[in-house]
Amino acid sequence: MRPRFGPVGESMTVGSRSGTILTIVESRDDGRLRVVVRGALQWRFLPFAYSMAMDGFYKHPDGGVAPMPEKEFLEFD
Repeated sequence: MRPRFGPVGESMTVGSRSGTILTIVESRDDGRLRVVVRGALQWRFLPFAYSMAMDGFYKHPDGGVAPMPEKEFLEFD
């Protein structure tokens, strides 16, 4: 595997809660890019706890897109 590009993170505020959105792009040996987006948002009444969401996909050199298998999300815990 080649090195990652990023991750690139952004901070945000939703109401009184703070959060982050993290974008990770990895180049694969076969020319594909693996793109993962992970978001975290503080709970309203427990500011030390966060809700998390994650999604990802593969971008092919020909412009096609394919879903990222669920098991690969475990690499980003």
